[in-house]
Amino acid sequence: MIDIHSHILPGLDDGPSTLTMALAMARMAVDRGVSTMVATPHTLNGVYHNSRSAILEACVVFNKALEQENIALGVLPGCEAHLCPELMGEIESGEITTLNDQGRYVLLELPHPFVPQGVIAFINRLNAMNLTPIIAHGERSHGIQQNPSIMQDFIHAGALCQITAQSLDGSLGRNPKRCCKTLLEAGLVHLVASDAHDIRGRKPGLKHVSKIIVALVGREEAHRLLVINPIMVIASN
Repeated sequence: MIDIHSHILPGLDDGPSTLTMALAMARMAVDRGVSTMVATPHTLNGVYHNSRSAILEACVVFNKALEQENIALGVLPGCEAHLCPELMGEIESGEITTLNDQGRYVLLELPHPFVPQGVIAFINRLNAMNLTPIIAHGERSHGIQQNPSIMQDFIHAGALCQITAQSLDGSLGRNPKRCCKTLLEAGLVHLVASDAHDIRGRKPGLKHVSKIIVALVGREEAHRLLVINPIMVIASN
């Protein structure tokens, strides 16, 4: 399986602080069914601002370490870009790392407490630039939890929706789990990812939720969410 949302690069954000910790995450990801991860460190969230050049360099270094340790995982560049007034300028200047650095998909984080005005207009602007935003962990937005039709509006405007594995299994609470189920059953989910940060609380891996997804939407749809759609994203299709 391919994980398009993870915080595995060491020392860039609130993911692993050391290479040793990052390698432990990589081993766990492989053990739990993942062959490729997109590293998506936070940027513009008020704490971290990771430039494209820094992320690309960190990916090269980390992939070399994976090869030296014989860990069968490929790590691709990306970022989790927080919606803020500065974001469009950063995108236009090329400072935001798109998924697999292909200039096609951008992982977009909305504020958790509320859905800000202007999101649909922002989606439209990105689409006009041939960019497709993927709404990161949409099920954790309080506004979407209260009104899941908001996600439908975003998708109709041209966005995609990613939900988190640990929301699906209930590890992140009752409301995110309920929202995941609602979004899945309404056909409003395109990708499932780990949003992994460590090996204890925010773990990598997707194998453990595949059965949950199959039970909710069937085997064919589960394969689409965990394999086919992620392949299309990293290939920029």
